[in-house]
Amino acid sequence: MSTHTLAIYSFPLGWKFVLATLCIVLLLWVINYKFRFIVKLAELHRRPLLLFLFYFFMVLALKWPVLNVPYGRSDITGYILPAAEWALAHNFLPPTGSVCMGHPPFLYEVLAVSFAVTGSTEPWVSHLVVIVFAAVGLFFTHLLAQHLVNGRAALLATVLLFFSDTYFHGANGPFFGIPLAALSVMTLYFAVRQRFRLYLVSATLLVLCKIPGVLIIPGIVCYIFMREKKQGRPFSRIFFTVARYSLPCLVAAGWVVVLRLTVGAFVSENHEFFHIAYKDNLQAFFHLLSLLFYTDYKWILTAFVICSIPVRPREWLHIDFAAFYLIILTFCVFFSFWAYHFHRYLLPVYPLLFILFGKAVYDILKNRAWIVLVIMGAILFTKDYDRPEHFRMPWVKKKKAEWTIQKEESMTGPGYKTRPSAGIIAIDF
Repeated sequence: MSTHTLAIYSFPLGWKFVLATLCIVLLLWVINYKFRFIVKLAELHRRPLLLFLFYFFMVLALKWPVLNVPYGRSDITGYILPAAEWALAHNFLPPTGSVCMGHPPFLYEVLAVSFAVTGSTEPWVSHLVVIVFAAVGLFFTHLLAQHLVNGRAALLATVLLFFSDTYFHGANGPFFGIPLAALSVMTLYFAVRQRFRLYLVSATLLVLCKIPGVLIIPGIVCYIFMREKKQGRPFSRIFFTVARYSLPCLVAAGWVVVLRLTVGAFVSENHEFFHIAYKDNLQAFFHLLSLLFYTDYKWILTAFVICSIPVRPREWLHIDFAAFYLIILTFCVFFSFWAYHFHRYLLPVYPLLFILFGKAVYDILKNRAWIVLVIMGAILFTKDYDRPEHFRMPWVKKKKAEWTIQKEESMTGPGYKTRPSAGIIAIDF
């Protein structure tokens, strides 16, 4: 991990900050006991603009110290140069031949417009764009959790999401993870609320942000099918509704066709991404589950889920959560066959995952759930991020030597060439 990338991602402040934070939390607890402002904050979904501004300024305040961190080499070649070329040429139609590795144009378009409006390609411009996306992701996570659970659980889930290492790190750098996460939870929210037109716009932007965004759609379509069937709709109505919610897949297919016609290849011929080796695929699947439910102290939150399921089993089996399980499963299965991926590739499922975590913590602790929030915040701001390794569950933990070799292989040679027989290669931020 380069120095620039580490500086963009991490923001450890040490124990002095944690002690100061604990004092502030204690003060807020005393004030809340008197004025009950936490209840008002949890109910801010009735004033969506205020809710969005709250999350925006929260993200901006904590990411401000790294807002002007210089670009890394991969940032410039993969994201900034293509967008800057579009802005300088005043041509915002996607020239597919110049898009790095066949990525769809949405994020490049947003960056290009931002460069054109501000008249600058300084790092703060692109970083601020991602900060806005991070705030949008938190905003819709709160709305979705509010709709499915309640306001306090929504507030807890959203702040826990922001305090998760991967989301917090990715909230300041020109990568696809945070925009994908924001568009994913936005798309699911509109699907659950049955706002089809807004869903169609959001899902279209999702698949045009990065092709793995299409992995969100099958889970939503299956959820729509189950919901319509449960309501006793006739088969023709169910088929029509499912077909409507599947339309974004045609947009993704259209982009692939355009890419094929204009570029002639989907990705570089040096890439060997997809591979089938059942033992490696199974190991990769459990490895990805460990990244979601175990690593970086998420086992604490998973323990609350395990304890909460027997208490309220019907709520966890509710049809509204079916899309959550299907989307998480789809991502884990897909990337278990994908030889090259980073930890941030799982960001689209993080909002859904932390809604489940927030619900479980609130079910168990009720009004004392803030204790878990303080613990996870302390872990974030005191953890040593200089080490690229992550703790894994014992049965999927790889040897350090093997990890190092695969990391070197993934970062050398033209096009980051990988071998299908290598199984899981280095998973990093």
